[in-house]
Amino acid sequence: VDNNSSDNTLLICEKLNNTKVFIHKFDITVPAGENFQRCIDICDTTYLIYLSSDDILDSNCLNRYKNFLDMNKNLSIISRTYYWFEDDTNIPTRATNQLEKHTNINIKSNHNDLLNFIDSTCQLSGLLIEKSKIKNKIKSKPFVELPSIVLPILKTNEAIHLKYNSVAVRTSSSGANLKKTYDISAALSWYDLFQENFLEYKDLLNFLINNYISKN
Repeated sequence: VDNNSSDNTLLICEKLNNTKVFIHKFDITVPAGENFQRCIDICDTTYLIYLSSDDILDSNCLNRYKNFLDMNKNLSIISRTYYWFEDDTNIPTRATNQLEKHTNINIKSNHNDLLNFIDSTCQLSGLLIEKSKIKNKIKSKPFVELPSIVLPILKTNEAIHLKYNSVAVRTSSSGANLKKTYDISAALSWYDLFQENFLEYKDLLNFLINNYISKN
């Protein structure tokens, strides 16, 4: 889904000459969250996985996800750990909290497990979502675009947080480096999202405010 790019993205995609690659070009540039919503609106498959142009997906990622879906038909979300890199994907600069084992997640899970899972969903690439479970539009606010559709799903569905680093995130071209990304307070966006989704789960809500928002 091309957001009116000007960096030869389309030429690169067209050179792939792959019948499995569908190109959707838009002539109007919209904020990132609105472009993510375009992807949902266009997608006609059972599951949706995003991959941003500056990130790299592990070559085994899709087969691995398929295996987990085959083993558990109730999964609606698959998340993963990931790491950041500058130029060489073999040299991580930092990483998310690493897991010792795969962790099944639902609204009743351990609060620390839920925190780690929710934190992982703010990274777009490599997050699998069952499309039919998406009931609301993406919020076009940096850092909470995907969480804004994941948290409502999590309240009534099953997820899994995999221990594999399935995505390498390039830091040099990340939107997090842009000043305009912080025009809207990330902390306030998270606070509003937690309030919207977890008011009936007071213990979890307070835990996330005190241990996620306050420490980021």
